[in-house]
Parts: sequence; C-alpha cells; structure tokens
Amino acid sequence: MSFYRNHILPRLIHLAMGQHNLAAYRNCVMPAAEGRVLEIGIGSGLNLPFYTDQGELVIGLDSVCVQHSCAARSLLEMRRVLKPGGRFLFVEHGRSTDPKFRWWQDRLTRAWKRIGGGCHLNRVIGALIEGAGFRFERIETGYMRGPRPMTFMYEGSARPR
Repeated sequence: MSFYRNHILPRLIHLAMGQHNLAAYRNCVMPAAEGRVLEIGIGSGLNLPFYTDQGELVIGLDSVCVQHSCAARSLLEMRRVLKPGGRFLFVEHGRSTDPKFRWWQDRLTRAWKRIGGGCHLNRVIGALIEGAGFRFERIETGYMRGPRPMTFMYEGSARPR
C-alpha cells in the first residue's frame, strides 16, 4: 500500500464525506435503519450519530474498491446476507440523467478513480442495484449542491426480489 492510499486518501474521503450537504441524506436514511445494521463503506463513522435506537447493533465495513465490477459483486453479497424481510438502504453518487453532465462524468472518471481510491463518477446506481436482484421500494435522484458532474445522488430503499 502506498503512502497516498494509507494516509492522504482517508483524510480526503473524510473531508468529502463530512460536507454539510450530506446531512440531509444522513437525516433521511440512517433513522430508517432498524435491527442489526451492516453499514458498507462506513469510512470514519460520520453516519453513526444519525442512527436511532431502532438500530440495535451497527456493524461497519470499509474497504477501497478499485475494480468497476466490485460494485456489482458487493451488491450481490449484500443481497445474500440480508435477512428475510430486511431492507437495503442506500445513498450513493453516480451517473447523471443529464447528457451534458454525463459527458463530463465519463471524461473525469479515469482521473477521479486515481485520486478517489477507485471511486467512479459515472456508475448507473439504479441499474446496478436492480441487476443485483433488488426491487426498489423507493428511489429518489437529483443533484446536491456542488459541481454537477460530482453531485448526482441516488437515495432510497430496496428489497430482494
């Protein structure tokens, strides 16, 4: 592992994830979690204060995913470990619906992946979730404040089909 990946990247991710703009998503998603919760991509734990007592136990996992196919494999594994009746709650940035910003996302992603530890700006989150065998209960998309190619958000909940 490199100095950048071990020391710089975690700080950059913490700063990016600590944006005030993300509080609205945390306020919406985290209180909906209940029972035993597995948070994938827990990072530095910025979501933890937003869980309610309904989340009896929160287990956090984090790893840097550097392959494009890793998002799909991770979703399949999430579906596998989800208990019957469980829900998959998500907030993720991804591919814009606007062709002008998709163009920028496609061009910036190569460099963005190197800087952001494998992060893609142009993943089609809805299609990845459905492709992993989930059906949406609710999905909302839109831009949060910030540069449009980096701020198209997907938020919602899904259950295994």
